[in-house]
Amino acid sequence: MAAGLSLVENSAFDSLKEQGYFYQNNKIRGEIIRMKVTKEDLHDFINYDMSFVHKMPDTTSVLTCHGIMDEIVSVKDATIFANLIPNHTLKLLPGVNHNYSNKHNELIKIIINYFSNKSQSKRFNEKYLYVNSISRYIFIDGVKNFRDLGGYQCDLGSREENGIQNFIRERFIFRSGNLLSITDDGITTLRKLNVQKIFDLRSNPEVNKLGIKNIEGMTRVHAPVFNEDDYRPEALFERWKLYTRGTEGYSQAYMVILEEGKRSYYKIFKHILEYPTQPFVVHCTAGKDRTGIFAMLLLKLLGVNDDIISREYELTHVNSRVTDPKEIKLYIKLTNNYFDEEEIKETLSAR
Repeated sequence: MAAGLSLVENSAFDSLKEQGYFYQNNKIRGEIIRMKVTKEDLHDFINYDMSFVHKMPDTTSVLTCHGIMDEIVSVKDATIFANLIPNHTLKLLPGVNHNYSNKHNELIKIIINYFSNKSQSKRFNEKYLYVNSISRYIFIDGVKNFRDLGGYQCDLGSREENGIQNFIRERFIFRSGNLLSITDDGITTLRKLNVQKIFDLRSNPEVNKLGIKNIEGMTRVHAPVFNEDDYRPEALFERWKLYTRGTEGYSQAYMVILEEGKRSYYKIFKHILEYPTQPFVVHCTAGKDRTGIFAMLLLKLLGVNDDIISREYELTHVNSRVTDPKEIKLYIKLTNNYFDEEEIKETLSAR
């Protein structure tokens, strides 16, 4: 408020008392514009409600750039403002005034870098690396992309309004890539996590071609998203082609998975309802698409913010890019040589 009032000349207050308004010259897009300011305008400016910032998703990126030589707004005011907003980054620029004179290029670079997808992904990864001080990522020897889906804040309505924050239970639901290469050490870790069921979303042709891994003491539930007809060469080719068409193609492919996977996902949600104390793993081949759709449904149904859901999906790309030649050959074999190495890498990325 003090910063806002400092922009108003003293003579303007006399005009405000006598006429109910005053005129002020403002520089807008390089031009000096004469603007009329009423009592109502000033009142709204001073009393602007900022309470909404506390309800912003904690993944929202907020940046303030402030010049240390700012002659209108003090550094102290900037820090007070920054501390009111969750996930706020305050960038103090030495030798910079209120208008960033001669520092525009530097300012632009800072903003572009901060809001780049790479930077936002890095911040998300760092923020959610741990679930209540325990790692979200669990090293299961021989398995890629194994992580805990717990720990995310969810909105369950009335309890949230009463000031109670809700979080998804940790160490209960896990997602991963296939378990074909899991080692004895990896199995030992699964047992320590008390995993009792493994939901395999792969189709029969995939299972027949790649095999299965039965683990003593853990029940494998085969819940194929696609039927055998979906794995005819023609059908497989058309579906995989979608992944080469950018984000629009990915969206189309995922709508197909969502439609085809209803019965598979029903089995998993039924397990959650009937066995709420039995931890389980959901996997497909890469642990990205079919498994990712399940994760999306779970988080969305529990009221997790959409941005968190999309960033959680992106963690697959950040943490398990497919570069192993043997693994790439496996997917080439799975698709009957319809796709080359680069197309396989593109298809297995997360958009």
